[in-house]
Amino acid sequence: MNVRILSWRSLSGEEKKRILSRSEQDISSVTPQVREIIERVRAEGDAALIHYTRRFNGADIAGIPLAVQEEEFARAESLLSAAVK
Repeated sequence: MNVRILSWRSLSGEEKKRILSRSEQDISSVTPQVREIIERVRAEGDAALIHYTRRFNGADIAGIPLAVQEEEFARAESLLSAAVK
Protein backbone atom coordinates (compact mmCIF):
# COMPACT_ATOMS: atom_id res chain seq x y z
CA MET A 1 0.00 0.00 0.00
CA ASN A 2 1.43 3.35 -1.02
CA VAL A 3 0.25 6.55 0.60
CA ARG A 4 0.22 9.55 -1.70
CA ILE A 5 1.03 12.82 0.02
CA LEU A 6 -0.60 15.89 -1.48
CA SER A 7 0.07 19.55 -0.84
CA TRP A 8 -3.32 21.26 -0.55
CA ARG A 9 -1.91 24.59 -1.76
CA SER A 10 -0.57 23.08 -4.96
CA LEU A 11 -3.82 21.35 -5.97
CA SER A 12 -6.17 22.72 -8.59
CA GLY A 13 -9.77 23.48 -7.73
CA GLU A 14 -10.87 20.31 -9.52
CA GLU A 15 -8.38 18.18 -7.57
CA LYS A 16 -9.57 19.67 -4.27
CA LYS A 17 -13.18 18.99 -5.23
CA ARG A 18 -12.34 15.36 -6.11
CA ILE A 19 -10.52 14.82 -2.81
CA LEU A 20 -13.29 16.36 -0.73
CA SER A 21 -15.94 14.27 -2.51
CA ARG A 22 -14.22 11.11 -1.24
CA SER A 23 -15.66 11.85 2.20
CA GLU A 24 -19.12 11.36 0.73
CA GLN A 25 -18.41 7.77 -0.30
CA ASP A 26 -20.18 4.90 1.41
CA ILE A 27 -17.69 3.16 3.67
CA SER A 28 -20.11 0.67 5.19
CA SER A 29 -18.49 -2.19 3.27
CA VAL A 30 -15.21 -1.76 5.19
CA THR A 31 -16.71 -0.95 8.59
CA PRO A 32 -16.51 -4.57 9.83
CA GLN A 33 -12.80 -4.80 8.97
CA VAL A 34 -12.08 -1.45 10.61
CA ARG A 35 -13.98 -2.51 13.72
CA GLU A 36 -11.95 -5.74 13.84
CA ILE A 37 -8.68 -3.78 13.61
CA ILE A 38 -9.73 -1.41 16.40
CA GLU A 39 -10.80 -4.28 18.64
CA ARG A 40 -7.53 -6.13 18.03
CA VAL A 41 -5.49 -3.01 18.85
CA ARG A 42 -7.50 -2.51 22.05
CA ALA A 43 -6.95 -6.13 23.06
CA GLU A 44 -3.33 -6.60 21.95
CA GLY A 45 -1.93 -3.07 22.04
CA ASP A 46 1.50 -2.60 20.50
CA ALA A 47 1.61 -6.17 19.16
CA ALA A 48 -1.41 -5.43 16.98
CA LEU A 49 0.08 -2.12 15.82
CA ILE A 50 3.26 -3.93 14.82
CA HIS A 51 1.21 -6.59 13.00
CA TYR A 52 -0.86 -4.07 11.04
CA THR A 53 2.15 -1.88 10.23
CA ARG A 54 3.82 -4.93 8.70
CA ARG A 55 0.62 -5.95 6.90
CA PHE A 56 -0.41 -2.57 5.46
CA ASN A 57 2.90 -0.75 5.16
CA GLY A 58 5.33 -3.62 4.73
CA ALA A 59 7.44 -2.19 7.56
CA ASP A 60 8.84 -4.27 10.39
CA ILE A 61 8.80 -2.01 13.44
CA ALA A 62 9.30 -4.80 15.96
CA GLY A 63 11.98 -3.74 18.41
CA ILE A 64 11.34 -0.04 17.89
CA PRO A 65 9.83 1.66 20.94
CA LEU A 66 6.32 2.86 20.12
CA ALA A 67 5.91 5.01 23.22
CA VAL A 68 7.12 8.59 22.95
CA GLN A 69 9.93 9.22 25.42
CA GLU A 70 9.93 12.21 27.76
CA GLU A 71 13.01 13.60 26.00
CA GLU A 72 11.12 13.57 22.69
CA PHE A 73 8.28 15.59 24.21
CA ALA A 74 10.75 18.10 25.65
CA ARG A 75 12.55 18.48 22.33
CA ALA A 76 9.28 18.94 20.43
CA GLU A 77 8.12 21.54 22.95
CA SER A 78 11.39 23.43 22.61
CA LEU A 79 10.74 23.76 18.88
CA LEU A 80 7.36 25.44 19.37
CA SER A 81 7.06 29.17 19.03
CA ALA A 82 5.94 31.19 22.07
CA ALA A 83 2.67 31.96 20.27
CA VAL A 84 1.83 28.25 20.08
CA LYS A 85 2.84 27.53 23.68
